[in-house]
Amino acid sequence: MKLVKIFDQEGMVMPTGRTTRVLVGDNGAVKGRYFCQGYVVLEPNGSIPLHNHEMEETYTVLSGKGIIRVGKEEREISGGSMVLIPSGEDHYLLNTGEEKMHMMFVYAPYQIADHWQEELAAK
Repeated sequence: MKLVKIFDQEGMVMPTGRTTRVLVGDNGAVKGRYFCQGYVVLEPNGSIPLHNHEMEETYTVLSGKGIIRVGKEEREISGGSMVLIPSGEDHYLLNTGEEKMHMMFVYAPYQIADHWQEELAAK
């Protein structure tokens, strides 16, 4: 058994106002074979910018509130909500609250998401 303490993991601080900690995956605390899982803290007005990828994904908001867009549909989201993002759909998440938003993502099949490096390189 490998017990992982989320906040002991070094996070990637992204220029759009969030810290992403990969828990399961190649660059995570645990190496995954079939899926990737991470914990994200979005600052007020922080976001996961519009992007898409071939992996199916879920966003689970644990606390906070914001706006999520999947495809052409945009909705409010808050703690205790989960959204399934189908393969290939454009999506983003914006923290519209005054507090930090805590959320988790899971995607499969496992591979490294290109948009992280693109965002860090300011593309």
